[in-house]
Amino acid sequence: MTVASSITLEYMDSQNTVDTMHELLDEKYLWPEDEEEDDLLWGKEEPPGYEEKVFFSYYYFSHCLLKDAIPFFNTIMNSNEQLSPAVRELLLLLEPEVSK
Repeated sequence: MTVASSITLEYMDSQNTVDTMHELLDEKYLWPEDEEEDDLLWGKEEPPGYEEKVFFSYYYFSHCLLKDAIPFFNTIMNSNEQLSPAVRELLLLLEPEVSK
């Protein structure tokens, strides 16, 4: 829900992202495993993964994955009364044209 609500559709343009989701796993975009090394990077420069294009890519590809899962969310909503309100809210975030 948090990811879906933080994504604004006007920025969902693949021209502003890295080429593929897999590219985000490239070593140059990953945070260091060692927290001390991470702290040192913050003191010297912007750590890997925070460049605008890369950072936005995490949101873009998360949005793509959430949109791909809409059929599953619909199944959950229609078969689980307890989860239905939360899933309906999520679907409205993912499909704003439906809520108009």
